[in-house]
Amino acid sequence: PPVCSTENTDREHWVITFCLNRWWEGRCLWEKLVYASINATQQARVWFEDEKLLNRFINIVIVFAWTCKAQLRGKRLEDEGEEGHPSISEAGKQLGLVKRKLLEEGELAQFESVVGWQPQYCIDIMRAVVHQEFSSGEPKNRYNLAAKMSMMESSVNGLSKAMSGSIRVKSTGLPQMYDVGLKALLMLYCVVCNLAYAHSLGWYTPIMAFAIYFILWSLITMGSVLVNPFGIDPVDHDLGSYCKLIEAQCKAVQGRQGEELHLPPSQRKKKS
Repeated sequence: PPVCSTENTDREHWVITFCLNRWWEGRCLWEKLVYASINATQQARVWFEDEKLLNRFINIVIVFAWTCKAQLRGKRLEDEGEEGHPSISEAGKQLGLVKRKLLEEGELAQFESVVGWQPQYCIDIMRAVVHQEFSSGEPKNRYNLAAKMSMMESSVNGLSKAMSGSIRVKSTGLPQMYDVGLKALLMLYCVVCNLAYAHSLGWYTPIMAFAIYFILWSLITMGSVLVNPFGIDPVDHDLGSYCKLIEAQCKAVQGRQGEELHLPPSQRKKKS
């Protein structure tokens, strides 16, 4: 076989490994986002005393996930097909954020005018809500409020880090010319290998060359698809499912508001 065969295989292996690592890192970052969303909601449920601020905080945590999904796909929340304005095909499956009472109509219009990343706007809202909840209080309780505010800030920061990490993965792919160069090298290899295999394989040489070409080209194409794990290809992550999971779990945590979970069921007050 030609001398370049080992180098070519090593290049293919490196590209596939690189793309698979990016795909897996994207999965891990959304796992962190799911965990951070639920954790922040659980902390708010226990520590927030103002019910309106609690509902506001949980709603924005849910909206944050949907804005991350839109951001990673090069869109914005208000674009057609996203949760601000679901497409006709999605309308029967799930209502938009306004219909689900997670955002007001006027606030959705504010999201449209946001300059920069919409997920960061959600982070600003979360921090404003936390500040409003914990900035007041009796002087004797200020220390406890400061500690709670610090832990809430840590949870909000976890959301921001998961989102920023996902954007980093999306933005730093393989150079476009590297992919083109690799395909050109593959074609050159498949032409040259005919000269090496012809002596031993005879008329079967074109079949062998085509098989090698098909396998290696498929690996390159697979790597090109995996390099952006947040797209809409069948192998990409289903970001909509992650967002629905976050929404369902955050709403479940919110539904436990007011329950005396520190007591066993036999000692809790019965709701009238």
